[in-house]
Amino acid sequence: MLDQNIYNQFKLKYPLESLKAAGLREKAFQAFAAQGFPTKKEEAWKFTSLSEAKAIDWNIALEESMLSHDEMVYVSKQLSSDFYNIVFVNGFLNKTLSDSDVPVEFKDLEETDFNVANDFPDLKLINLSRGFSFQKAVISVDKKSQLDKPLQMVHVVSAKTSTMVQSIVQVNVADNCELKLIQHTLGLTSQLNNQHAFNADLQINIGKAANVKFANLQNANTRDFSFGRIQFSLSQDSQLTSLDLALGSKTSRHYLATEFTAENANAGVYGLTLLADEQHCDQYTYVHHKIGHNNSAQHYKSILTDKAQSVFRGRVRIEQDAQKANSEQLNNNLLISKAAQATSIPQLEIYADDVKAGHGSTVGQLNKDEIFYFLSRGISEKKAVQLLTHGFAKELVYKLENEVMENFVFQTLESKLNEIF
Repeated sequence: MLDQNIYNQFKLKYPLESLKAAGLREKAFQAFAAQGFPTKKEEAWKFTSLSEAKAIDWNIALEESMLSHDEMVYVSKQLSSDFYNIVFVNGFLNKTLSDSDVPVEFKDLEETDFNVANDFPDLKLINLSRGFSFQKAVISVDKKSQLDKPLQMVHVVSAKTSTMVQSIVQVNVADNCELKLIQHTLGLTSQLNNQHAFNADLQINIGKAANVKFANLQNANTRDFSFGRIQFSLSQDSQLTSLDLALGSKTSRHYLATEFTAENANAGVYGLTLLADEQHCDQYTYVHHKIGHNNSAQHYKSILTDKAQSVFRGRVRIEQDAQKANSEQLNNNLLISKAAQATSIPQLEIYADDVKAGHGSTVGQLNKDEIFYFLSRGISEKKAVQLLTHGFAKELVYKLENEVMENFVFQTLESKLNEIF
């Protein structure tokens, strides 16, 4: 377990210049040591158990770790020339695989990085993250550093023991700028016999009239654990399109928050879960209309086979002064097997009078008539199921409205579908 000895080794290797920040880091670790991982007794974790992760004797990555030749080749194949690419190994920047012209700055943690509300549903994981972190990667996009093609951030874990990696990334998009970003958590084939965990935080601040298209590809190994928190802050007239895909990991938790801080902003928040065997994914979204005259749309889908399980909890909060806010939420679940399970929990907290808000949820199986249609034309049942599930998923991918990003996502989906069917 992550005990005081491991923490002492970590803080000795990576001290913080700010005494205040060092004290807050110590406090975060002690809070995690006392409280541990979240449990099903907590409402926000009612349907997700981390007992298996709790039982593992975790280590913390203290350095990058050199990738083998085969691992370098494997990761390199994911680094399309259609993107700018930066690669993090065990949370550390790999300069060999990363493009040097991407503006990445590393900053020591500051006092403000420890400002987390006590009622935050993933507070225990945040305490774990902050307790074993010493820096954050900051990417700033302005008129001078604006990228002419999408940026891909690839995260991999490479270690001979069960290792948990912490990562904190902050992205700042200046006024009137655009950013197309993919965050890709990739499992190494050479690490299939190990169990790793990725505990990540990503904050994206979107300036006035800025436009962000974002895709999160969680494609870790199916014995790993993934805990991710993505938070968007939208300014006046800003635009956001986000697609969150959960494909890998034995157990994963995706927390995604969207906050409106000014008027006339629009956010399309989409998600897709594709799981097999006994994989489990918990998707928790929080859309916070602090200000009115904004629009948010959520659409999450899951495709589940074998004994896979998905949880979608969609929380929308519209404050009293957020008049003329418009929020829509939809969750569709496709069960390929009878043993698969999908849980949908909508939460609407509306304190304003002049708003539009709605939600819907469906759980179903593939249409037998549609399968028969394929069979009658000489297409195998396996291929028919693959085509129908691909059709179920592609609607959300097209929301990105960027051909390069869409093609990359489709390739990843095809690989996962080929593994399952």
